[in-house]
Amino acid sequence: MRERKLRAYYPIDDKYVWHGTILDITAIDTRLCHDLLIFELSTGLKDENLVEIYEGDIVDIIHPCWSEKCITEFCNGSFVFKTINYNENQNVVIPGYTFMQEKWKVKVIGNIHQNPELLK
Repeated sequence: MRERKLRAYYPIDDKYVWHGTILDITAIDTRLCHDLLIFELSTGLKDENLVEIYEGDIVDIIHPCWSEKCITEFCNGSFVFKTINYNENQNVVIPGYTFMQEKWKVKVIGNIHQNPELLK
């Protein structure tokens, strides 16, 4: 069985307070209000700088013919890169497996919590 990694964002302090596996989840500081924690699952992949890509990360995808800023999301049991530059009803979704097969360059540039200005 593959180990599933998570990270936990604590909005009150605007920081990530925990990284670990599902089995380690009891190690979260009990002083934190668990109801407020936002858990994000790892995709299991790393970007071009060997930074692990998590749900909620904002990435630059560089294809030989185009580049796009996207949000990493999980959808129907798989992760996808969802474009930011389109209106909410017309986002383009790039399946994560496409990135893996094509070996496009992907770089984590922030996350939806601490870098909301990247969403504009």
